[in-house]
Amino acid sequence: MFKLHLISELKEALVSLATATTGVLKPEPSTPSLPSPQHKMVIYDKKCIGCGACATVCPANAISVVENRKYRVITITVAQCIYCGMCVNTFPENALSLHPGDELSSPSKDHLHHELKIKLKRCEQCRTMMGPQKSITKTFKDIFSPRDLTAKEVEWMNLCSACRSKFHSSSIIRQMTK
Repeated sequence: MFKLHLISELKEALVSLATATTGVLKPEPSTPSLPSPQHKMVIYDKKCIGCGACATVCPANAISVVENRKYRVITITVAQCIYCGMCVNTFPENALSLHPGDELSSPSKDHLHHELKIKLKRCEQCRTMMGPQKSITKTFKDIFSPRDLTAKEVEWMNLCSACRSKFHSSSIIRQMTK
C-alpha cells in the first residue's frame, strides 16, 4: 500500500515537472539598471569652513581632504555620491545640501568633480600649520564674540598650541612679578 502511494506521488511529480506547473518561477535575465538619484547636490563654496567632517562620514568616499602648504583642498566627486545625506547632516555651516528632484547634478561630466580650496593658517610665531583659516575664525567668533575682549586679551588666538602654552606661561610669570 505504501509503495503504491509513493509511486503515485512520484508519477504526479514527474507529470508536473513535464508540464511546468510546479509554481517555481525561473529567473528571467534582466538588464542591470542604475538607480536614479532622487536629489541634486548643491555646494555653497563660501560657506565651507574646511573642517573635513563631511569626508569622515561619507560611506561612498565621494569626498576627500588633502592639505598642501597653503590650502586644504576638499574634493567632491559627485559621480561617486550615493545621495545618503550623511555629509549634509555633519556640515556646521550648511555648505552642502541635497535638493529633491530627478535632474542631473550637471549636464557635463566635467562638472561632476568639485574642488574647494580653503586657506590654511600658520602660527604667527613658529609658522607651524594650525588649520583652516575659516574654521579658526568661526571658532573664535562662536566662543569670544559675545564677550567684549581687547585685542591684547585674544592675541594668543594666532598661536599654535605649543606657542600658546609658552605665551600663557610667560604672561603668568609677568603677572606674578609685577
